[in-house]
Amino acid sequence: SGGGTQASGTGDNTGSTEAPVTPAVKDGETVTEASSTAKYEVSSAADKTVAYVGDTATSGKVTIKSTITVGSDTYTVVAIADGAFKKSSATSVVIPNTVEAIGKSAFEGSKKLKSVTIGSGTKTIGDSAFKGCTALTKVTLPKGVTTVGKQAFANCKKLKTITVKSKKTKFLKNSLKSVPKSATVKLPKMTAKEKKAFKKMLQKTAGYKGKIK
Repeated sequence: SGGGTQASGTGDNTGSTEAPVTPAVKDGETVTEASSTAKYEVSSAADKTVAYVGDTATSGKVTIKSTITVGSDTYTVVAIADGAFKKSSATSVVIPNTVEAIGKSAFEGSKKLKSVTIGSGTKTIGDSAFKGCTALTKVTLPKGVTTVGKQAFANCKKLKTITVKSKKTKFLKNSLKSVPKSATVKLPKMTAKEKKAFKKMLQKTAGYKGKIK
């Protein structure tokens, strides 16, 4: 019958040398690459963007990919999902330049995390993103970062240097609470008036008690 022919036709297509037709993914769906244990959530199927959700094999040095291949499509990694590395055993993480947002509690409580490289495309760092990363010693906030969320670096007790690349970066409430008094925030070039306002934000809003250069 006609139905039978149709079914065998589909089977032939899958068996051919052409790439199999992947079912259309939906926004919010979890996807993985064939060769990897890392999981991603589809941010926008139309734009082919995903958020890095986590990896069962996360330890040691981790470099998050900027693009992944699912079926025959390439997706761009534009975010680190909320809680993606929460309490992970990663020691260093490199975030690609494609990532625009680091989610809430993304790295919270990752006590072995000594080094994080934030990509140049990052705009927002979520609330509690690096809270309690007690091994983290330094961090550079690229020029594009507009917002450092509430308690984003709170209780980072070994943080020595925070380099801020833009005078437009806003630090929200308690974002630097319990960062050691021996720490230094390095500011970009700005006028004396701007520096005064920035210092006030760091001390009054972010709860920072260390040095400011």
